[in-house]
Amino acid sequence: MTRQDRFTLMVCVTIGALAFTGAVSGKSEGLLRKEAGSAAAQSRGNSSQPNMKLKAADPWVSIPALVLGTHGDTTRNSQGLSMPPGFQNGATGQIAVPSDWDGVSDFTVSLYFTPDTDDAGTLSFFICPTGVQVGQVLADPGALVAPGVDVPAGSVQRVFVQNFTVSGRVAATDDIFHFSAIERQGPGDTFPGSVTLLLVKISYN
Repeated sequence: MTRQDRFTLMVCVTIGALAFTGAVSGKSEGLLRKEAGSAAAQSRGNSSQPNMKLKAADPWVSIPALVLGTHGDTTRNSQGLSMPPGFQNGATGQIAVPSDWDGVSDFTVSLYFTPDTDDAGTLSFFICPTGVQVGQVLADPGALVAPGVDVPAGSVQRVFVQNFTVSGRVAATDDIFHFSAIERQGPGDTFPGSVTLLLVKISYN
């Protein structure tokens, strides 16, 4: 091999080595940038995680009025149970005691209703709620009352609610929440027309 050939070979080898080193360096730099970017993204995700807080909702269960049994002259319509004025016009029903209830706190029973007529007056239900265990009789625990709701004239299809506090009537060992009655003619009930009971909501802690 001539001197010129050896020189040419050395130049080619040097250029090839430099090219290989640059390629490896470029790949390494790219990997480092990618890893750094992933780490930064992960860091951002972790740093924002404590700020992702969900507001705890107040627990509740509900009974659509249409699934309740009826008392007296109560009739069903497309929205719920239509109750005319008068004692013993109402409903009855049950629902399971919520499994996440703390076993001691009060319940709030909310009766949602809408007037069937354009009359004005005070609407007042009364309820008879109690807890029942398997093997016990579905008894009437007596009436529970609450302040009535003022209904102005011309309120057909307007939604109103009457709230009751149920305290000491349901035990942690009870299986079902029993309403022996949800009826019209609570204290001060002066509304002369029928109203439709839409929903029974039971809130708890």
